[in-house]
Parts: sequence; C-alpha cells; structure tokens
Amino acid sequence: MTKEELIELLDPARDYGEYSHDTLIEAIRAGKVVIKPPAYKNVPILRKQENHALIKGSGRVTTVESYTKNPPATKARFMARAVDDFDSVYESMIESANKGDVRAQKLFMEMFVGRPKEATEALQKNMMDKLFEAALAPKEQVIEVVQSS
Repeated sequence: MTKEELIELLDPARDYGEYSHDTLIEAIRAGKVVIKPPAYKNVPILRKQENHALIKGSGRVTTVESYTKNPPATKARFMARAVDDFDSVYESMIESANKGDVRAQKLFMEMFVGRPKEATEALQKNMMDKLFEAALAPKEQVIEVVQSS
C-alpha cells in the first residue's frame, strides 16, 4: 500500500493523542510520523520517526492470531517431562510447606481438598443427596396383622 492509501485508512473521529487528524496527516507527509500497513482491523500502525514510539490511536503491531500462549507441541513435551519430575517437585513442595511457606501450603490444600468454592459445593451436594435420600425413603410402614384362630 502506498502512503496515501494508508492515510485514507485513518479515521477522522479517532483519538490520536497529541495529533488531530489533520496534523497527523501533515506529520506523515513531512516524514515526522511513519505509517505502516495495518496488522489488525484495518487500523494503520503509526510511530514517531524520532524515537519509534507508537502514537495513540495506532493499530496493533501484531495480530492476536500471530502467537499462542501454549502451543500444543510445547505443552505435550512439558507434560511428558512433568510425569518424570513429579515426585521430586512434590517432595520439594511438601518440604517448603513444612518450613512455613504459605504458598506451598495453600497449593497443597487446594489440590487435596479443592478450592474453597469447590469444597463448599461438594459439601452442599452431599447434603442435598442425603436430603433426597430421606425424602424418597418410605414414610410409613404397613404391618399386616393376621389373627389365627
């Protein structure tokens, strides 16, 4: 895209910080602001020429789709190695917890008992199961008495 085509993508109603729409266009044409093609949502990337700082209202530099936090291959490798290291990490956590490390104690309790919300939900479920059991239990027992003569 040419510089003029990129300038046409600028939104006159957008907030460009210290620049108005017109002064931004002037700065781009004068070479004080560098304009690059959009990477996301058709909003050009705007940087100051002097220090390459992004200008308010500039588009994103990369798209959200261009990176992932946990690529599947990396997570699979991590999980495969974690199985082998589990015992030593567990022992280290218990040792830290016994020495008073509150984070290790909290992690242990959350993993063992569950988080507070999960623990109370489990208790409530058990209580409801018992109530339903009691409600479905027979209320009366009929005893048939037979008299023999």
